[in-house]
Amino acid sequence: MDTFHAFASYPTHTLSRETVLGLCDGDFEAASSRLAQYQRLSMVEYAKIVWPVQEEIAHVLRIAASGPQRASALIEALPRQRQPFVLRSLVWMVKLGILKRYA
Repeated sequence: MDTFHAFASYPTHTLSRETVLGLCDGDFEAASSRLAQYQRLSMVEYAKIVWPVQEEIAHVLRIAASGPQRASALIEALPRQRQPFVLRSLVWMVKLGILKRYA
């Protein structure tokens, strides 16, 4: 099987610091609540070892609640050594439908 053919319909975008992201839900509370529900699911909970800490997640969601932002803006106030880790988690939040990408 040709994997390029099999997965050709899958969306393909690389997250960078310039990628513009915003909340799928209208506000911080709704996004936080939905994410907390997802985090309790077995299909998500297994990966908790790589999740950012709750304060980092809340920080990202608060910034995103003010409107679409570059990924760099979502993480810039976090400690420098944590930024790559939290940047990677933005992909996870997009995959779960907490954040969405703006063209």
